[in-house]
Amino acid sequence: GSGRQPAMGLSWNGAKRYAEWLAAKTGLPYRLPTGAEWEFACRAGSTSRYYFGDSDTQLADHAWFAENSGGMTKEVGLKKPNAFGLHDMLGNLCEYTADGTADGKAVLRGGSFVDGPERLECVARHEFLFRWIERDPQRPRSKWWAFDGPTGFRIARNAE
Repeated sequence: GSGRQPAMGLSWNGAKRYAEWLAAKTGLPYRLPTGAEWEFACRAGSTSRYYFGDSDTQLADHAWFAENSGGMTKEVGLKKPNAFGLHDMLGNLCEYTADGTADGKAVLRGGSFVDGPERLECVARHEFLFRWIERDPQRPRSKWWAFDGPTGFRIARNAE
């Protein structure tokens, strides 16, 4: 990312290593959030389909997704935040969590600018797709980048 644009196209490995680098640089315990932590932060106390309710009629007020993004990411913070004041928990970019699948694939949450409303639900989980790295010119393919992936991340830190 540049300015207020979200950083995108990193691999799960790249996102985890960034959190480790930040922790080493600051001396604070930064990391990727677990799936449960991510969902808690997204829901912000709600129990509905989206953090603002069950209907997707208000989704455009809260998220960048296939119907309003124009096929690209948008500046962070332009949509309404959730009750915790967190922006872009739904849409814009899918966010990596610390969780992986049984076969070692990354788990992403929140949906992205290319997804429909059903993929932006607070409980929705997404796996990393191989097609996101097919155009990688490196052989073997990079473990740091997902060139075509609508992937991003958010970091967490343990409360002191």
